[in-house]
Amino acid sequence: PPSPPSPPASPPPPPSPPPPPSQNLIVTIRPDEYPEDTSWALEEVALDGGTALVASGSPPDPAPEPVYTWDVPVFPGRIYRWTIYDSFGDGLCCEYGAGAFDVSLEGASLLAGAAFGEQASVDFAVSTAGPGPPPSPPSPPPNPPKPPVPPAPPALPPPPPRLGCELAPLNPGGALTCSRSVMGSTLGAPNNFGQASGEHWYALDLPTGLPLDITSCGSAYDTWLKVWRGCPGAGGSIVASNDDSGFCGLASRVTVTAADAEEPYFLQVEGYRSSEGEYFILQLGCAEPPIPPGLPPPFSAPPAPPSPPDPQCVAVDV
Repeated sequence: PPSPPSPPASPPPPPSPPPPPSQNLIVTIRPDEYPEDTSWALEEVALDGGTALVASGSPPDPAPEPVYTWDVPVFPGRIYRWTIYDSFGDGLCCEYGAGAFDVSLEGASLLAGAAFGEQASVDFAVSTAGPGPPPSPPSPPPNPPKPPVPPAPPALPPPPPRLGCELAPLNPGGALTCSRSVMGSTLGAPNNFGQASGEHWYALDLPTGLPLDITSCGSAYDTWLKVWRGCPGAGGSIVASNDDSGFCGLASRVTVTAADAEEPYFLQVEGYRSSEGEYFILQLGCAEPPIPPGLPPPFSAPPAPPSPPDPQCVAVDV
């Protein structure tokens, strides 16, 4: 007899959901003279505090390139911890070279620096992109047409931009303060003031009365630093300027003290003539101002006045 018909095939399993879209974590390191001391690690942090290694890296030894970059995918809805290590305990600056590091997520800097001792770390969460807005309800039927409105007069042309003050906020991490560093490149940047090179602007947060020491040591081209008090193009003036400081080759170094905390200060990073390239700006820190000659040191108590004579021991003529 003929064989019975085969049972129908089972339906195929549903397709697996697509993996969540990743975001880009960019690690940038400019090593010092001892690249073998430097390494970094990225860990995923669980809700119970446990960690799992995701990625790690270190510059090669020897390091023929001035800057090394790693691109690490991270995923929404997770918490990560990024740590940089220096086995010698002196960070990347400044006794054995002018190194620096920066770690950013989708273009926003999470942590940057140079002198950090044995290690520095930052915890961050990758946000989950929510769904788009719900579809709009259908539009009601149009109203009957209205009488035509006379045309509006032509709009006035926009005012010309005020250079300097608008350029200063280009620093994505906010104003530069004491002991803070930043890396960037003036290649192809606009030119508005000074030399014929491209330029970048940064706002400076200066405590009143304390000198701020700024250097471009470790930059890859002939830099020129200028500090402006007030907005360039709107009455501002240069209060400090330097091309070659002699402190670090063709790097620049300026020192500025804010006379008025309410007055805005800006740092202009440009190059000698048309020089452009990658730069590294290091705030060497704010120091206490020197004590003017003739004044006592801070918090010293004034000398006590002499005690009046005891009336019972005063000598009298007899």
